[in-house]
Amino acid sequence: MDEAISDQEFVERFFEGERECFEAIVKRYEAKVFNTALALTESTEDAEQVLFEVFAALHVKLATDFGKTALFDWLIQ
Repeated sequence: MDEAISDQEFVERFFEGERECFEAIVKRYEAKVFNTALALTESTEDAEQVLFEVFAALHVKLATDFGKTALFDWLIQ
């Protein structure tokens, strides 16, 4: 997917049925989420678990109603 596509557009396209947009969101943010989790947990194993849980929760949130929340803001909550 194109790096120039905004997060909001990815979310809108996901709602329209383009499921590959979720993978693009994961690729865009996985390093940031992992590094933040690693800094907080100081454990690679725990950071990987946090990474999984964050994106699993995001998938559920996107599948229901994401609203106008900025994607990165939601991820780091």
